[in-house]
Amino acid sequence: MQIAAGRLGVLLAAAAATLASLAPAALAAEAMKISVVSNCADLVSGGDALLELHLPRGVSLDHVRVTHGRRNVTGAFEVTADGRVLGLVDGLRLGRNEIVARAKGAKPGRAVIVNHPNGGPVFSGPRSSRGAASRPPSTSSATSRRATASTTAPPAASGSATTRPTRRATSR
Repeated sequence: MQIAAGRLGVLLAAAAATLASLAPAALAAEAMKISVVSNCADLVSGGDALLELHLPRGVSLDHVRVTHGRRNVTGAFEVTADGRVLGLVDGLRLGRNEIVARAKGAKPGRAVIVNHPNGGPVFSGPRSSRGAASRPPSTSSATSRRATASTTAPPAASGSATTRPTRRATSR
């Protein structure tokens, strides 16, 4: 009997140690997650992004605070009919923007969004300042008249390889 009781004590001690090692993992707060739905997080342009919050079990939107820098953007989020938590966050600065979602009892969720100018470039890098396309248009009216006259001249006569300038009639 004493041997069985000794084994039972050892088993209970082993079970208690196992449960004690699992308790911190079970009690650890789940992390919130933020996903960029409208585009890849590093390819956003135009200053806004559609985001989705993935809330841990037991956390409702009523207990969440979402910030963009110091600005509270929680009001942009709502629970959809299918249970998703979506929000259109606007006012993103050009470059790197950090969105953080916090709730009591959960680890904060973070998303880094890189906002590009609406006209680009998103893929190719900064625009080149070389080339005719990047030159400002001329403001000289004489230049404008010449450009307009040359672009509105009638086409060359068909069948002739060269055209001769026409002579103007002069009055004497």
